[in-house]
Amino acid sequence: MIDEYFTALKTRIEAGTGLAGKVYDTVRLDAAGALIRDNYVVLYAPVPVDTPQERFSQVQTFADTVEFEVDFRVVGVSPQAVRLTLSRVLTQLVGHQVAITGRVPAKVTVSGGSRVREDQSVKPFLYYADASAEWVSRPS
Repeated sequence: MIDEYFTALKTRIEAGTGLAGKVYDTVRLDAAGALIRDNYVVLYAPVPVDTPQERFSQVQTFADTVEFEVDFRVVGVSPQAVRLTLSRVLTQLVGHQVAITGRVPAKVTVSGGSRVREDQSVKPFLYYADASAEWVSRPS
């Protein structure tokens, strides 16, 4: 289920304006191992944060209602590029359903985020912002 949601989220984000081919599961490196200077999104695997079964008397499973959270990082060559890309990603996710076979999800909401920061470990600097989104997934 986690991989299916990752694929559905990636597809949903990449359908947005200027986001096609811009979603990866790790930072982008060139052949020499240096960070690639570009505007893109690092999408991490969605994780279950709550399975509301009775915690002490039932085995926790994905068979029932599960709350998921996904973190992502927007990387850019300028603070403005990060803000623009972050806005486009949130537009693609917030208020929409990310569906997979056999599950009925609630609409995605934002659960956290950070300000735009600069990565001074590379020259010239790259910029990034982190954000999180969540939704509840129920069996269909």
